[in-house]
Amino acid sequence: MRMIREHATFFITVCATDARFTSNTPSMVAAAAVASAIQILLRHEEEEAAALGGLTTAQLYMQDLYDRLHAITLIDTDCLKECHRQIEIWTQNNGDSPSGSTPPTPTDMRDVNVNV
Repeated sequence: MRMIREHATFFITVCATDARFTSNTPSMVAAAAVASAIQILLRHEEEEAAALGGLTTAQLYMQDLYDRLHAITLIDTDCLKECHRQIEIWTQNNGDSPSGSTPPTPTDMRDVNVNV
């Protein structure tokens, strides 16, 4: 559970600092971040099961997760999946992962000179 929270927090921070996500509601970003965090943990299992063909347990779990997130937030599952997909694209393009790195703040606090 701790890893899911850390990963989700990372993704929320990414979304808060990237203009592509500003049109999404905070609840959509949070729900998509949770989905992204859980998918990372399921990815290894999914790759093994995909070799056998058909829908994997991870894919079924993710669909159930989307349905549950929809029930909680009333966000359309297609919109939620799209936001989740955008987080995945960001992760692939930037090569970053939640493990130990955090995205930079818009203004690095070390660059602020308070001696005015």
